[in-house]
Formats: sequence, structure tokens, C-alpha cells
Amino acid sequence: MLLSNNMKAHYILIAALCGLAGCREDNGAADAVNRREMPPLKVSVINMEQRTVELKSSWFGHLRGVEQADIRPQVSGTLMRQVYWDGSVCDKGELLFEIDPATYQAAVDREEANLATARAVKLQAEASLDRVQKDLDRYDKLIRTGAISVKNLTDAQQNLKEMQAALEQAEAGIKQAEASLENARINLARRSLPCLPSTPSGWIFP
Repeated sequence: MLLSNNMKAHYILIAALCGLAGCREDNGAADAVNRREMPPLKVSVINMEQRTVELKSSWFGHLRGVEQADIRPQVSGTLMRQVYWDGSVCDKGELLFEIDPATYQAAVDREEANLATARAVKLQAEASLDRVQKDLDRYDKLIRTGAISVKNLTDAQQNLKEMQAALEQAEAGIKQAEASLENARINLARRSLPCLPSTPSGWIFP
């Protein structure tokens, strides 16, 4: 029996549709089996209630003093010791850091020696003045008898004035040496920096 091309195509289309219908039935049966085997899902249930909840927030910040001051030493040198640490509290008069005292101690020793020299110069000027004053007293008696010339008396008077000026200069040298020594001692004390004396306590930050 011979079939036309149109009829062959028609039979092929019918066979394809039947095959698709069978696949759908198989998939549907497999889905039904899977649904029967899967356990039920667990669901958590809570009761709703009305209440007040406190809101909390976290923030980053840093402390800042009402009064701030920079801490700087009044003398320079090598830092030998640091007593405080960043963020610590310092009390009035508490030591913060210390600078090497070698240079400033040497300056104190030098000024003490200069003061001793100035005092020795004064003693020498006083002795010279005393000697010239005695010579002048003696010349004043001798001039009345004609034993010395007027020039000798005039020279003695001039020497007396020079010795008086030398004594005054020696006394000024002592004052200058005392001032230099005091300044050296102040610098020696400044190598140790205490906490700010204007407040009883404070925070130290870099």
C-alpha cells in the first residue's frame, strides 16, 4: 500500500504528539511521588505583643580639655628619661621628663670658678688700695717736711684713684659672675620639666 507524502507527514506528527503526552504523564507521576516523600517544612511562630524598646547607638570620639597648653622644655639637650606616657594623668609638680644634665652642670661649675676668680680679684684690689692709701698718708706727712717732692704726692693720689676704680670693677665682676652662676643654675633646674603648675592635674597627649 502506497502512502502519499502528505499522509506520511500526518502520521509522523500524530506519533510525536503521542510521545510528548506520555512524557508529561511520566513527569507528573514522578512529581507526585516526590511530593509524597518530602517532609513538611518547620515553621516558627511567635505571638505579637506591644512593648517599648530602648534604642542604643555607638559612637567614636576623643576627650579634649577645656584648657590646653603645649609642653616644651626651656632648654635643649638629649632626652635622658621620660616618666609619663601618652594619655596619662599628671599631678601638679610631677616630673614629666628629664634632659641630660652634663652640659648644664659643667656650666654651673664654670660659673662657680669665675665667681671665685672675681672674688680673688676683689681681694687683690682691696689690698692694693690699702697699700696705696698708706703710701698716701705717709707722703702727706713727708711733704710737710720737704722730704719728698710734690710729684710723689700727686702720683700717690693718682694711684689711689686707680685702685678705687679697680676695686669697683672687681665688685662689678663679682655681681656679673653671681648673675651668670644663677642663670646656669636655673638652666640646670630647667632640664627637669614638671607638670604644669597652673592646674592641679591634667591629661597628657602627644
